[in-house]
Amino acid sequence: GGPFVVFVRDISTLDQAQRALADSQSLLSKAFDNSPLLMTISDPSTGRGLAVNDTFCRVSGFSREEVVGRTSVEFGWVGVDERERVARELAQKGKVTDLKLNCRSKDGRAVICRYFGDIVRTTQGERLFAVAEDITEHLRTAEQVRELNRDFVAFLENTSDFVYFKDANGRFRFCSQALATISGHASWREMIGKSDLDVFPQELARIYIDEDVPVLRDGTALLDKVDPFFDASGTRKWASTSKWPVFDEQGTVAGVFGISRDITSRKAVEQDLIAARNEADTANRVKSEFLANMSHEIRTPLNGILGYVQLDRKSTRLNSSHANI
Repeated sequence: GGPFVVFVRDISTLDQAQRALADSQSLLSKAFDNSPLLMTISDPSTGRGLAVNDTFCRVSGFSREEVVGRTSVEFGWVGVDERERVARELAQKGKVTDLKLNCRSKDGRAVICRYFGDIVRTTQGERLFAVAEDITEHLRTAEQVRELNRDFVAFLENTSDFVYFKDANGRFRFCSQALATISGHASWREMIGKSDLDVFPQELARIYIDEDVPVLRDGTALLDKVDPFFDASGTRKWASTSKWPVFDEQGTVAGVFGISRDITSRKAVEQDLIAARNEADTANRVKSEFLANMSHEIRTPLNGILGYVQLDRKSTRLNSSHANI
């Protein structure tokens, strides 16, 4: 029944802040759990794990129970040397930036990670928040690409054939050193971006460009065409040329891949064989004519002799008949 005082405090802003904080924590938790990167939270003073995400468990093969409360060395994720590398980085810089770590999964598989770590201060003390990317397959693929590139370059620099790839505009993307040498280039890399008109005499360049037209336009291959070329000394020679269209992912012709092989020696042999065959044909024709003439010449006196013989036989028979009479 007496007077009283009521205090009302506006907590709308506080409520909104609490809701926003809860939402942020929820989002961070989801990002942590669902990130494609390996994430860990540990105590920097002891190195013992406090939390790991699903990706870490999947890549490493270790469960949360095996990780939490133990160091990465204890459960076998990294060796002592790798752990000391991380500790040195933290001591010198206060964080770890792009450190390549050699790790090992629970089943003994080698895993190579790009490791990032930073110390975060929380109400519960300092925490080492670490993010790692599994680059094992990336490095393996990169090494395979490097090996393939080394093999490819070795092929280009050692093959005696004229190998080349030109884009849809007729510009060289790569070629063999043999082709670069006959066109006066010290390295095949100097040919990149050049066209046939930049490299060869115009009369030859027009032949090569005209060959490319149906390949680029219709996507049809050119096979075993004999083309002229000049070697490094300027001697005219011959090559057997084949060209194929190269298609992009959309099925459009993106360039021309070609191989030309020096067949000058083979062509010389073929020409010698043709000349020998022509000579043989001429000799056979002359022999036939000679034999025909000789046959005629021989038959002419023989016919005369045979005529005399026949006359002699008739005369002998006639004389014999008169004697009988």
